[in-house]
Amino acid sequence: MGGGLRIPLGGEDSPLDLDLGLRYHRGGEAYYLREGSIIDNPDGSITFDPLRSRTAFLVYAIGVQLKLPWPSERPCPGWLC
Repeated sequence: MGGGLRIPLGGEDSPLDLDLGLRYHRGGEAYYLREGSIIDNPDGSITFDPLRSRTAFLVYAIGVQLKLPWPSERPCPGWLC
């Protein structure tokens, strides 16, 4: 789930927009080993003690959108000419 905003920069006829967004990723659970999670038993066997954690995280985005081509009074639109 997420959302965002697109804010025009420089008025209606401007080709630039500021783009802001936020997204939440619920994820799931992860099992992993780190130092000390593997135990070497005296009888020669090995025991694993995995750690478990949730993998939820937030992602944010900040950017600028450039619309190509954009309306212009010049014979050729935008900066393409």
